[in-house]
Amino acid sequence: NQKIMFNNFLNNLGESTTSLREGVDYYDGETIKATNLRYKNRFIYSGQLTGKQILNNQRTNIDWLLGCSYTNSYKPDDRRLYFVRDPNNNYYLELQNQATNVKNGGRLSIDLDELVYNARADIEHEFKPFMAGPAWSIRGGVLYEYKNRDYDSRLIGVVTPRPQVAVNLYQSVEEIFKEDNFFFDQVNIQRAGLAYSDATKTKDSYTAENTMLAGYLSLGITLFKNLNINGGTRVEKFNRLLTDFYIPQAGNDSLDITRDSLNFFPSLNITYNINE
Repeated sequence: NQKIMFNNFLNNLGESTTSLREGVDYYDGETIKATNLRYKNRFIYSGQLTGKQILNNQRTNIDWLLGCSYTNSYKPDDRRLYFVRDPNNNYYLELQNQATNVKNGGRLSIDLDELVYNARADIEHEFKPFMAGPAWSIRGGVLYEYKNRDYDSRLIGVVTPRPQVAVNLYQSVEEIFKEDNFFFDQVNIQRAGLAYSDATKTKDSYTAENTMLAGYLSLGITLFKNLNINGGTRVEKFNRLLTDFYIPQAGNDSLDITRDSLNFFPSLNITYNINE
């Protein structure tokens, strides 16, 4: 007897959000108007091919699985603006001086990919070591799993690069972000309009990999019909690598983070059934 199944799951979600907030920011003690425009997409796929075989007059059972899954979370352009009310009850666009802030004219992009492969096989065989008496069982199996994750983020934003801002920040957003307002004064270096600043750091992105290979072997013994003894061991080899979060430089040691381990997990379980 045998059974083979192929299962799939696919989900794709997109969400577009516009947030308008107005009130008192008690952290800074300011009356503000804040705008957040955002779109995010999440994609999930999972597929499994599984099988079950029964052999030797139902004394041998084999279960196996092959699987693959992929997940993506994507936020292409998270845009935020922050207006502050002055003592005359007029609102102006608050921008950072040189340093980019995601809240003040920032545009944040995030892309996360994760891919997983896995495979598993288990076998159980029943046998009688003696002509009479209960059957014993021997079990074994292997497992392989590989995970890869890529995370990338980028933060850019509009800033005021000079102490003297030559743009009226009390205007509408359309007027403030006109192309003519992005300039540097060639005569007075202390005076400038607006500029784009890229605040992305190398540590804002990384690549990670996990690899696990495991196997187990166990023996189940039944004595006198009411005493069961199960014992075995599991061996697990695990490796993790974290990289791409720094800029490699010639002559310097690698900053990659690696975890490599080999573990043994023995087990013993004894049960006695007093009802038999």
